[in-house]
Amino acid sequence: MRIFILSIFTFNLLFAEFYTLERLGKAEAYVFTYLKVDARNPLQSYLDVVLRLPDLLEHVSKQETKKVLLAIPKNLSGRSPLDKDAALYEGARVALSWVSAYARFEKLGNLDVRVLLCETGLDADQLCEKLTSLAQKEFSFKNDQTPEEKMALRCIEDNNQIIMKHTSCLKSLNTDKFSKTEFNIFPPFSLPPLIEGKKRFVITGGAGFIGVHLVQRLLSEGHQVIVLDNGLCCDARNFDLLAKYKNCYVVRYDITKPFFVSGHVDWVIHLASVPSPVFYYNLPVETLKTGLNGTINCMDLALNTGAKFLFASTSEVYGDPEIHPQPETYVGNVSPIGKRSQYDQSKRGGETLIKLYVEKRKLDARMVRIFNTYGPYMRLQDGRVITSFVESIFANKPFRIYGDGTQSRSFSYVSDTVDGIVRLINHEFKNNEPIEQRVFNVGNQAEMSINQLASVVHDLALKMFNKQIGIVYEPQIDVTDPNKRCPDLTRSSSVLGYEPKVNPLDGIAKTINYFLPDLNGDLNGANGSCSGKA
Repeated sequence: MRIFILSIFTFNLLFAEFYTLERLGKAEAYVFTYLKVDARNPLQSYLDVVLRLPDLLEHVSKQETKKVLLAIPKNLSGRSPLDKDAALYEGARVALSWVSAYARFEKLGNLDVRVLLCETGLDADQLCEKLTSLAQKEFSFKNDQTPEEKMALRCIEDNNQIIMKHTSCLKSLNTDKFSKTEFNIFPPFSLPPLIEGKKRFVITGGAGFIGVHLVQRLLSEGHQVIVLDNGLCCDARNFDLLAKYKNCYVVRYDITKPFFVSGHVDWVIHLASVPSPVFYYNLPVETLKTGLNGTINCMDLALNTGAKFLFASTSEVYGDPEIHPQPETYVGNVSPIGKRSQYDQSKRGGETLIKLYVEKRKLDARMVRIFNTYGPYMRLQDGRVITSFVESIFANKPFRIYGDGTQSRSFSYVSDTVDGIVRLINHEFKNNEPIEQRVFNVGNQAEMSINQLASVVHDLALKMFNKQIGIVYEPQIDVTDPNKRCPDLTRSSSVLGYEPKVNPLDGIAKTINYFLPDLNGDLNGANGSCSGKA
């Protein structure tokens, strides 16, 4: 049978030769290559893999043939999303995350994905020979292996081949209960004139946990705020809360679809993401689309309105770091395939998009890498460690910790995180400062192990409610979960004057008090199955 080659780049010499080849005998497969970018227009090459590859995979997932081969460069590790050659290497990582996302669930096609890591200088015959061998090779997995063990096996390198024969390795989640709303047409609305001396902000994800606090801060300073949020990851009550504010206009919308705002805009703040494990584990495609397609739409809005742009990135771009604490110059140690990879790669890939937009389209941008943040307006059952511990208190269940609890994080109270964002908004950069110098860590350097966090929450439960909470340790289920994570705040402190002020004891007490009305008589569906994930 014929091998169908869908090359992403028409300028790629492989395209013309591969398209008519029939070398696989009885095998049939779809092949995608990302081994070269257009030196004259690396942004367009990168946009091809960000926007066109998922469309092609969507098509393949509906076909009888489920075998997908991806050819990408070797040596993807040890590179920053802001490197000069990020369009190629970060683009390859994005491609790997896309095929992994589409292969993960049966509902997305149950694709048989194989990845060839190869030299970028291979000629067409050499590459075709390697792809043919990879397509014809048989692989087997033991029935009694856990999903985590199967995931690890799919990442084994064998003569530069990474094999990912996905067979619904994660339990599918019923997503019908998620309060996600999509509109294909951006709803029109009119805005009153701005107050002299004040600014107009468009904030995506503004109904989310951090977003609500940032909106409140900007409104308190007299600014006008337009909130765009599809409601997937936030507490639905946040919409009603924001709607009560004067000068705040809330639009429920999916930013992965194009949108516009007429009139003057000073700032586009892109907070929207799928940051909770319960969501990004089970919605890998949506997670990537929010971080990549959504970022493109937000940057286009900023360019079309002449606004400045701020991207909320994450400490996840550092992965499981080998340098501690992590400065902004650290390149990261991130798997593009692991259970959390779609979230991590949505942010790394978003940073590369911004770098290319700054260089090629003169976008005025800056980025904040947010470390673990907690506080009021979080979703109680979002799968993060502090909310899980709080839920355990009221469910009278022990804290459940995955691993031995020695893994550490730095926890920042939300008012400190918002203060860092506002300081970055207000900072004036020189016109010639590169984007690499406009990236800032925001978090708290007071590092704490999960065991220490459990002890703090336990003591608060004893003091506030006279409750003794035990601990249950479970095997660690995510091998890509970082062991340590803590920000180096040298740049943020010296340039922005940023310094977190709230200590964990006070911040966690405020967070518990916020949840009291929900939990005193009603556990909001709590069953005590609390994750010790950060």
